[in-house]
Amino acid sequence: MPGSSQIQLELRRLPNERNAYQLGDVGTVRRHWPGWRSTVAEAGNRRWTFAASGIWKSQLRATDHLGMVVGEYLPRAFGGGGTMYWHGRELTLRPASFWRQRLALEYAGRDIVTTDARARGRRPVTMTVLDPHADAGLLLFVAVVAVLLASDAAKRRGGD
Repeated sequence: MPGSSQIQLELRRLPNERNAYQLGDVGTVRRHWPGWRSTVAEAGNRRWTFAASGIWKSQLRATDHLGMVVGEYLPRAFGGGGTMYWHGRELTLRPASFWRQRLALEYAGRDIVTTDARARGRRPVTMTVLDPHADAGLLLFVAVVAVLLASDAAKRRGGD
């Protein structure tokens, strides 16, 4: 967006849809049961499938409409965050707050996205995009990872 250094987005449940969400004007995410472990995301004419694996900490893999792996999230063994790959680029997802489920996505030493996530609700993710050229698929992927990590944290606390 010209003249804008930050873009605020919110992942919102679509009206009359229990499992479909819109991330601002970026695209949509449709989750399949159970929870957020299997989702389909769309932005324009592009489509991805996000599938999670792992019991204690979720890993997530993104495939495009041809079945090619285009993204992956690998959690750290200890602490929060992890490594994210998107179209061959290595990014770092790290906790940005001790008190909240806030994450920052970093590339080349610079934050490009921050998120606040909750495990449940009509608006599970709020996102600040610091790089206006960030890929729509990456933003949708980060939103789903953020909700999954919030869900994992809630399970460890005994909630949800």
